[in-house]
Amino acid sequence: MNEHQKSKPLLLIAIVATLVVGAATGIVLLQMIQPENRSWFPKCQFYQATGIHCPGCGATRAVLALLHGDVLLSLRNNALLILGGPLLVIYIVRQNRRPNFDPRSTLRVVLIMVAVFLLFFVARNIPSPQSSPFAPVPVAE
Repeated sequence: MNEHQKSKPLLLIAIVATLVVGAATGIVLLQMIQPENRSWFPKCQFYQATGIHCPGCGATRAVLALLHGDVLLSLRNNALLILGGPLLVIYIVRQNRRPNFDPRSTLRVVLIMVAVFLLFFVARNIPSPQSSPFAPVPVAE
């Protein structure tokens, strides 16, 4: 076993540990402080400037709804995060377990991710940012 193969599991453990700590911290914050208009949670700067929903709009509310067990509201706020996030984690774990790294397969996946990202961006603003079925649920003032 060469040095690269030995360091692969350690890198995966470090990535997973970082994600777990980050997720746990985020969950605690979301449970303690509700992300509404008057909170200190950051607002989407792109939406504030343009009135157009970016692919990340509604992500905080989606995670909060998921934590409260409301899967439909979670999907309504940001389906890309709720459906695509776990798929991305699965892909990363599977890629790390492969003995032979193929850069072409990674490039294909990145191109697919960019295409899905752009399609979601367009879909959540058509026919308008306020009436799109993919737009996040508006926050009550």
